Amino acid sequence: MIRKIICADSLKWLKNQTNNSIDNFVTGIADMDEVNMNIDKYKIFIDDILTLIFKTLSDDGYAIFIQTDRKYERSWIDKSYLISRIADNFGLKMIWHKILLNRDVNATDLYRPTYSHMLCYSKNGTTGSATPDVLPISKRLYKNSTPLLPALRAVEFILKYSKGKLIVDPFVGRGTICAICDLFGVPSIGIDISKSQCKIANDFIFSKSDLEYINNMTNISKITDKPDKPDKPDITNRTNRTSRISRISRISRTRRTSKHKI
Repeated sequence: MIRKIICADSLKWLKNQTNNSIDNFVTGIADMDEVNMNIDKYKIFIDDILTLIFKTLSDDGYAIFIQTDRKYERSWIDKSYLISRIADNFGLKMIWHKILLNRDVNATDLYRPTYSHMLCYSKNGTTGSATPDVLPISKRLYKNSTPLLPALRAVEFILKYSKGKLIVDPFVGRGTICAICDLFGVPSIGIDISKSQCKIANDFIFSKSDLEYINNMTNISKITDKPDKPDKPDITNRTNRTSRISRISRISRTRRTSKHKI
């Protein structure tokens, strides 16, 4: 494993980082009930954490958020708006915005929408090649965890398009993002204030069924330029994982010498 799990307050940790020093972020900012705040304090918290994320993000890096809105006292907490507002203050553009289904079409939920947002921001980054704007319902490892498919797509996108490969998740929870990074040989840092969550995130490995699910969903060739079409990586055992990481490394070196249209 190449992940690094840090048990700390994300706000304090980010304040100690140099501006424009972090390659990439992939995260889901904690929900209001998870941080035990009322709506007014939660909006301040969101602004503070986003300000630090965008200040420390490299100009060539990407910040990808996987977020679900909330219904609160007959109003709608639109996280895509909250994030985009702060991103705009720092001169970041929205690279793409995808919708993740959490329930079947026509389903309803009293407390939250039946979909989530997947939002990508960067100052100098590219949109990359076209990929689906709506992602199907995906497996979750636990309640409120990041769904596996968007986590996978986020890491694949950064692996292909970001100059720097380090991924930071300031709300790592039980470690879904960092565990996905491990499968691709991508260095990652996960931060969480909960000691119990950090221990789980540090020790977490995917089950055999999880690996089979991820392997079936992973298809690097779908987001690879036409001249460069590797086979779908097999991550179900250590031997195949080693050859897959070597293949991805060769792809990455090739990409750094290629120009992508924005």
